[in-house]
Amino acid sequence: MEFSGADRRQSKRYSEQIVVQWQRQASAPSEEWRYAFIRDISKGGLCFETTESLAMDDMLSFKVKIHFALWPFNCSGRILRVRPLAKPKHLEIGVIFTSIDPKDADLIDLLAWEQEQKNKSSET
Repeated sequence: MEFSGADRRQSKRYSEQIVVQWQRQASAPSEEWRYAFIRDISKGGLCFETTESLAMDDMLSFKVKIHFALWPFNCSGRILRVRPLAKPKHLEIGVIFTSIDPKDADLIDLLAWEQEQKNKSSET
């Protein structure tokens, strides 16, 4: 049986534009951090758009700044999906976290839950 991406997800997604800094883990320490907008994030991973050339299984480090938080949190993950977008040279990158502090994962899960509740109440 095949599942779509949404059916395989184990965690609720928070879908607000959040700026994330990212860097390849195998890169030299002097390599600059790149910026991207997250399309969505969950306690299990995130999705972002980039024009950088990335490949399946690349390992990335992230600095994620939630809009109301005082400072960003650090996490890392492995690329599970690289999908070309309609815009030339733009890629959608799906990442599963390999390292994230449990308190940061809980914050993301809470934000996703609150967003879901807000969306449900606006539908009624």
